[in-house]
Amino acid sequence: MKVSSGGHSLVSVDQEAMVVTKRFRFNGTSMSKLRAKSGSANGQHTRVTLVASLIWKALITVDQVKCGSLRNRLLAPAMSLRGKASSPVLERSFGNVWAPYPIRFLQNETGLEFGDLVDLIEDTTRNVIIGKLCLAHEELEHNKFCIFTSWCRFPMYEADFGWGKPYWVNTAGSSVEMVTLMDDKDGDGIEAWVSLNQKEMYVFGSDQDILDLTS
Repeated sequence: MKVSSGGHSLVSVDQEAMVVTKRFRFNGTSMSKLRAKSGSANGQHTRVTLVASLIWKALITVDQVKCGSLRNRLLAPAMSLRGKASSPVLERSFGNVWAPYPIRFLQNETGLEFGDLVDLIEDTTRNVIIGKLCLAHEELEHNKFCIFTSWCRFPMYEADFGWGKPYWVNTAGSSVEMVTLMDDKDGDGIEAWVSLNQKEMYVFGSDQDILDLTS
């Protein structure tokens, strides 16, 4: 596709490289279904883990469709270092204090079932927190990975700058491929803001689990 403006020369736009952002909402009913699907109706797994696992499963399938075969994949969640760093961070200090860490899906070692990914995410995260695994920045620098970040449990719906609390909080679209998770207004669901290139977004949005569990 080529775009022109005001008589200037045409600029080529690579449609496949264009990143689009869409919202996928998992409401309270969907969260209950995900807990049942994971075999943890008693609340053992967090909402973020459940939603991240389902989305990652769909993204692995997208890559499989794109490449024609199942491949090893990296997930890179952003971990808040508040309360985890060796040096204390003041509770009300300003700015982001976080670091990404790799979660490895290995095609010959890891199952692609939803419950397998739930366990993989939880086990890896737990081992990073207790220091059994390093953050492995070098691995992330040399491999393609999917960025996940969670803003859940941030008191965004409590913010009041003088004209009342917000009716709806969302995030702007991203120019890179990533997933941002946020609480929905009801507080028991999650809105997933997914940024992918256009072709991959079509395949992602056609995933049966995504179709069944989101609105």
